[in-house]
Amino acid sequence: MESETEEDPQGDLRESKRIFIGGFFSEVKGYEFSWFQVGYNFDRTLSLSFLYFRKSSVNHFDLDRSKAFSYQISYSLENRDFSQDQIGLAFDWFPFNYHHYFTLGFGQEIYRQKDRKQEYQANLSRGEWDISGKMWSYSIYNRRNYVSIGTGERLVLSSGIFINCAVYGLFYLNNSPRIQRELPLFYNQIPDSAQLKEISDDPDSQEAKRNSSAELSVFISIGVSI
Repeated sequence: MESETEEDPQGDLRESKRIFIGGFFSEVKGYEFSWFQVGYNFDRTLSLSFLYFRKSSVNHFDLDRSKAFSYQISYSLENRDFSQDQIGLAFDWFPFNYHHYFTLGFGQEIYRQKDRKQEYQANLSRGEWDISGKMWSYSIYNRRNYVSIGTGERLVLSSGIFINCAVYGLFYLNNSPRIQRELPLFYNQIPDSAQLKEISDDPDSQEAKRNSSAELSVFISIGVSI
């Protein structure tokens, strides 16, 4: 009885085309997403990838008209710029005879955010509008290390073009945000201690909502193997 050798065309391509480089860019609802990848196939089953991911938004403007009566109008304005950069290394393991792989790696995330907020209230009194408001701003900087584990598909065509898509679970090892507050400004009002505390606590609460101990990350790249 003759034994048949199991074909592995994807493994052959990974072994013959050792170096791969690619990336992808997308813009969705004012947010920009960028991916970059360069790697090396040690053999048909194991490769090492350098990964870079960036999510950013500039001049993201939100207007919230919270109250509207015939005698009172309240609204808030928020302008937010932020960038989230993730740089890492990952080992990809292809245990099967096709393009599916498991990945394990580590890296660092750098997050920057700048918020400028304004709140105004206009009250109609004795036929005249009385306008008051407050403005405050702050910046957040956070650098966190992480380990990653995930799974993905990297399909290599005979031409050398490859298509890669992976999902990673990121587990953060530290959390040390640095917050810089600027002096708030008030127009036609005298702030009380509750207002000052609310403004002071705002960046802490925003960063607490954003950073979790773990999150999912999607990585997409299209490129060439040589």
